[in-house]
Amino acid sequence: MKLSGSLQEASDQMGRILAHLLSVDHFILPIRFAIVSSNGVVVAGEHIDGDDGYLETTFLVEYFPEGTQLMDTPINIMFTDSTGNKAARVKLGTVEDEGGENFTIH
Repeated sequence: MKLSGSLQEASDQMGRILAHLLSVDHFILPIRFAIVSSNGVVVAGEHIDGDDGYLETTFLVEYFPEGTQLMDTPINIMFTDSTGNKAARVKLGTVEDEGGENFTIH
């Protein structure tokens, strides 16, 4: 998955989002996701518990419109947990709030 901006920054943001979903919202693995960027890129997959204590990500679907190589912001992500009873929408690329993040979790 390629985002406008630093790949490390995107990875760090995703880590903070997943940590929030697991610890605050009590999501249960695997967590499935669908990502849609403002320029039409669509990515879907799942996060599972890896052997080494870290989450492993599997991308199941990737669609980049012709001539597109990066995701443009804003980017919307829907997460669901394995029970189907929890869901969250995350918007990346929003105006920074007091916490200094450029994402919001709904």
